[in-house]
This record gives sequence, C-alpha cells and structure tokens, in this order.
Amino acid sequence: MVAAALCTLFSLLYYVGPITIGGKALADDVPSAEQARPAERLAAALPLLPGTTRDYYDTSCGIPTPYCVTSSSLSARQLALGIRAMLIARGATIARRLDCDDSADPLLGGCVAMVTYRGVKVGVWARDARKLDGVTQAARGYVFINGSFDPELPGRPLGAWSTLGLFPAAWGGPACAVEEKGGCKQYVGTLTVAVPMSRAVPAARSRLVSWGLALDQAHCWIAHGRRACVFGGSKFRAPGGADRVIVVVGVQAGRRAGTSAIHVLVTH
Repeated sequence: MVAAALCTLFSLLYYVGPITIGGKALADDVPSAEQARPAERLAAALPLLPGTTRDYYDTSCGIPTPYCVTSSSLSARQLALGIRAMLIARGATIARRLDCDDSADPLLGGCVAMVTYRGVKVGVWARDARKLDGVTQAARGYVFINGSFDPELPGRPLGAWSTLGLFPAAWGGPACAVEEKGGCKQYVGTLTVAVPMSRAVPAARSRLVSWGLALDQAHCWIAHGRRACVFGGSKFRAPGGADRVIVVVGVQAGRRAGTSAIHVLVTH
C-alpha cells in the first residue's frame, strides 16, 4: 500500500502545469515565452509586499515564478490583493475578480486574482498558512504566467547519497536507480532502520523540513494492522526555481519489533 501511495504522490508532485482553483485555470491563454517576457519582468521587479519575505529560490511556492513571497501574518486574501494592487499600480488591469476556495486539497485551494499586462493574462495565487502533520507552513503568494516557464529545467546531478545529508548516516542509503554523467539522477530504495515508528516518523519528517523541503503531502494511516506514513515535497537548489529535487518518503513499522522500513524516492 505504501508503494502505491508513493507512486500516486510522486505523480502529483511531479506535475507542473496550469494551476486551477474551483475548476478554473489560472490562465486560459498560453502566451509564447517572448509574449510573456514583459509580464515576467514586471513581476520580478515588484517590491517586497509589507509583511512578507521573498523566496528567491521559489521553493515555498512550488514552481518557478518571477515573484514568490511568504508571510506569517497575512492571509491568502491579503497576499493576493496586495500583489494584485502592486501589479495594477504598474500598468496591469483587472481581468477577473478575486476568487477564493477553501479546498483542503494541498494542491488546490487558496485565492487567485487575474490581471492583464500587455495582452498577457497574469495570475496571482496565494494560500493561507497551514499545518501538515504538525509542520507549520507560512502563507505564500506568487505570480503565475501560464506558459512562461519550462518545467523540465535541467539540474545538476544529485551526487553521492552520503553528500546529500538527507538522513542520518547510520540509516544507510538507497541505491542509485538512474545514473548520469557526474552523479545520480534518482535514488530509490527501502531502508530498514533500528528505530521504532514512534521515533522514525518525526525524525524523517523533521529531516525533510530541515533539508529545506517544502512539504506538499503528509499523511498517516493503518494498513493491515500496521501504521504507515507518507511525506513528500520538493525544493529548488538554485535561485529562480531551477534545479528542482523531489522527495517522497514512506515509513512503515518494520517486521521486527523496534524497527522501521523507510521507502525513499529522491529525483529531479
């Protein structure tokens, strides 16, 4: 069951495309990169919205974007309206009213505002602060210009597992499933560690967060009398939403008392 959940979660996390809210696409038209460039430059030059922190890596927002901010004090509505106001003050016009959706789905929900700049639709998306299995994530907001980025941006190899520092060295490491010149592109495997579930779950979760990962999923359940948990998310290792790394970790109670089985998938 954990393996199936890992595959499902991985497919969700790897998908990068037009973000939707309430069944509506953030941008209905897909401009060319050349058409989108003025809007990208406009968004990238926006000043810091009061009460926010700029994330130049875009990890908090989950996609490459010219403007990504987080906040511990502003709501999604305030973020969306604030960013939209700055765009309008610099020449954009309102294309659609603010729309908010309280969906609990971690890939949906939040608030979206649409503007138009030089004939290109520009979306402003924001989400309230939330908790995923005890991990608090600040509210976040970003500008989305449909078709203005490449989700297949190349990234440098992951390198040797020991250099990643993702889990304690005593836990060992998964095998490299996809090798490329200069290192490994994908690690997949199961680690059997001498740590009970009660300690393995918070340890794995905290290591993902301290590694800089923005969690997209955190879920635990009981399967065939055994507890299982899945955590997943991604981060960018270079500014501007480049060199993305996706991590999905499943934790199960081991077959021997006091042990845990940790299923690991780390990939570009």
